[in-house]
Amino acid sequence: MTEQLDEEEVLAELKALLENGDIVKLGYDLKYISHVLKNHEIELAPLKSDVLLASYVLNSVAVKHKLEDIARFYLDTNLADVGQLLGRGRNKLTAKQVPIEKFSEYAAERADYIYRLTLFLEKELASHGHLLGLYRDYELPLIEVLQHIERNGIRLDKKVLSKQSVELGKKLDDLQGEIYDIAGEEFNIGSPKQLQSIFFDKLKLPVLKKTPTGQPSTAEPVLQELAEEYELPRLILEQRSLSKLKSTYTDKLPLEVNDNTGRIHSSFQQAVAATGRLSSTDPNLQNIPIELKKEEKFARLLFPRRATN
Repeated sequence: MTEQLDEEEVLAELKALLENGDIVKLGYDLKYISHVLKNHEIELAPLKSDVLLASYVLNSVAVKHKLEDIARFYLDTNLADVGQLLGRGRNKLTAKQVPIEKFSEYAAERADYIYRLTLFLEKELASHGHLLGLYRDYELPLIEVLQHIERNGIRLDKKVLSKQSVELGKKLDDLQGEIYDIAGEEFNIGSPKQLQSIFFDKLKLPVLKKTPTGQPSTAEPVLQELAEEYELPRLILEQRSLSKLKSTYTDKLPLEVNDNTGRIHSSFQQAVAATGRLSSTDPNLQNIPIELKKEEKFARLLFPRRATN
């Protein structure tokens, strides 16, 4: 069996090559690769071409921009994916369990097609002059900017946010009590069927819209319209809003804080949204309600003034 080389020795040998400013680097998802190498104190530079971004700029909706999809769409070839290499389910292997010869073939094929796709996609971009400029002048330089933002992260005051979560929990308990008082009984607030029964059978609220099955609708637009005249729908909407705020943000955001840095390190994806905007994941910071962003208290929790590094 072929002997596996020591990781640190290999990285030490590659460091000079990967950091050599006279040797341009091309690849697939260079931001991710740069993060991995930076964890080993290696600065990947200069970055000349990224197949992921080139495919996205050329046609943001043509494929899902996985390397296998890009190769299939533009070069009509089927690249083996990692699932084919490692297997799936109970019998899935770890990378260390795959014979080096087999893994080498897999890696070499991908490297080969990354190079082929680089040549093909840049030629296609050049035939659309404005796209080549967008790719080279905006998307490629943005890799380094986003990587810097991701590594810096966002500082969050876990203690204060946890305290706010407790306060929201108490407010939700009070709202639940009010809802039960008006309804005259306890019920599952999250159940559309039970809401239908309380609203339309017991309290005789007007039916504004019906579901495809002919049942009275309790969808949010209906509740919003009913809330203009009736207290119970208004309290239900307030309860839903606070419940989502607590479960999605005040409860979960502290769990996303990295123990080593004390910060949240969200990823900002360049090649996801068809419209060209950035997409935030792990966690998604772009879904924070606008009302919440405006609150100074929450802003201080998520972006403490002392967090200037």
